[in-house]
Amino acid sequence: MTGRAQKLYRVGETDTARLPTDPLSSSVSITSINEQLIRDQGARDAQDLYRNISGVSVFSYAGVTARGFRQEEIFFDGLRGDPYAGFAVPQLFNVERIDFLKGPSGMLYGPGAPGGLFNYVTKKPTEDFSARAAAVVGTEARYGASYEVNGALPMEGARGRLGIFYEQRDTARRNTDSDTLIYDAGLGFDLGFADLVLQATRYEQDLTGNRLRGVLTDDAGNFIADRRWNHNEPDDFLDLVSNNIQASLEGEIGGSFTWNAAIRYTDAEENQE
Repeated sequence: MTGRAQKLYRVGETDTARLPTDPLSSSVSITSINEQLIRDQGARDAQDLYRNISGVSVFSYAGVTARGFRQEEIFFDGLRGDPYAGFAVPQLFNVERIDFLKGPSGMLYGPGAPGGLFNYVTKKPTEDFSARAAAVVGTEARYGASYEVNGALPMEGARGRLGIFYEQRDTARRNTDSDTLIYDAGLGFDLGFADLVLQATRYEQDLTGNRLRGVLTDDAGNFIADRRWNHNEPDDFLDLVSNNIQASLEGEIGGSFTWNAAIRYTDAEENQE
């Protein structure tokens, strides 16, 4: 008898290893986290999911390490061009799946960290209609809402996706709040010989006192300051504005061969004090 978790959270096919394959049948080591697991865990950003991947942990601020090596390269849909610069933490609103290629497997994408490679697979427009609205309210002045809709468009062979996400929250440390706003849109077209997908996403993050460090202690390890203490001043900030455009084309030849091509443009600016 197959357990519920094995059914819901197993990814049947991934192409992060360059060729579509079942992760369990692949010759490389792949860990995939799908949308169902992201939703069930209530994960809001990438740091909420690191505990699901062995050998992966938070480095500092927004950094992540894999098998002891800090990850400098993060891919989106198999392409270089991380929309989150510097200390900004990737959000999961428009992410369908996260694949992690462990160890030297990440070298399939060229020069990178020896610990592995993260590939974020974004949500694409679908023909089947679906709409989802969600709201979140929590401690530390946390609140937010999101809405996304997918479906076929009046034009034959066309489909679209539209989504918006907003969240504001504080943390347990003083002078550390965040505002995040994401606009996400996509169009898909069946061209007959190939499938064309166009995507545009804008990320806005306003982080106050984002560079959290430890709390002062004495030689015996006792806290000298309150655990909510933070060395940052109230007017410290880190702001990110990132605009991203992506186009992908995928086709099939003779029912036996598939081909694809994609391009991504990212314009990200980060300011901080």
